[in-house]
Amino acid sequence: MLVAAVVVVGVYVVLVVFASAWLNGQAWFSASANLIQHMSGPATFAAVVVGGWAWWHGRCATPLCVRHGQHPVAGTTKKVCHRHHTHEHHAAVQVLHQIEGRLGWGESLDAHQRDTEHEHHDRGGE
Repeated sequence: MLVAAVVVVGVYVVLVVFASAWLNGQAWFSASANLIQHMSGPATFAAVVVGGWAWWHGRCATPLCVRHGQHPVAGTTKKVCHRHHTHEHHAAVQVLHQIEGRLGWGESLDAHQRDTEHEHHDRGGE
């Protein structure tokens, strides 16, 4: 949520700063314009940008799928849609997006450390 707010504020600042270049030198503010008119354009643009960003980061991790990802893939931070919630698609997403050492959905650092310590102790390590 904080990232979305920073993106909205950043886009708004860029729009206000570079407005004259985008408007070909025309006046950004006029005597007859009110505050609603000044903010509606940048606010609409920012809403489209944030909406696109949210869709892009929440979509299914299967290549070329545009649906919303709902089901987490083990060992990754990606999700797949209801249509790609199968073993073969999960395996394909794991191959594409699994990063060694990164914890996935529902994995805890404490549980990971305990498993590592047990393996080390079982091998005779100190």
